[in-house]
Amino acid sequence: MKYLSVVLSGLLLWSAMLYGADYRSGESVYINPGDSITSDLFANGRYVEINAPVSDDIYAACQEVVVNGDVGDDLLAFCQSVTVKGHVNDMVLGFAQKVTIDNTVEGDVLAFASEVHLTRNAHIK
Repeated sequence: MKYLSVVLSGLLLWSAMLYGADYRSGESVYINPGDSITSDLFANGRYVEINAPVSDDIYAACQEVVVNGDVGDDLLAFCQSVTVKGHVNDMVLGFAQKVTIDNTVEGDVLAFASEVHLTRNAHIK
């Protein structure tokens, strides 16, 4: 009985987190620089470009993702190509063929990729 209550509590918390998230999908997803996303962002499509700041996590499943805006927490990307040009306040987790970091990542970078590029601007703390 105790195990069941723990599982139900976990499901309730998980569903509350998903309820407050922002979902974007389509052939291409483009988030304007003037926008601001104050929750988690779930994005999927062939091409995803994020130019606005995101307060929480970004979850992307696509062919190519380019993150130009700042990320408040983690970036988790399951894509063919991941390019990070914005500041990430925690961790970058990339399952991709190619991962490029071109700005500061405050946490860890876990790149499961065949190519990982760190530019001159890349700082991983």
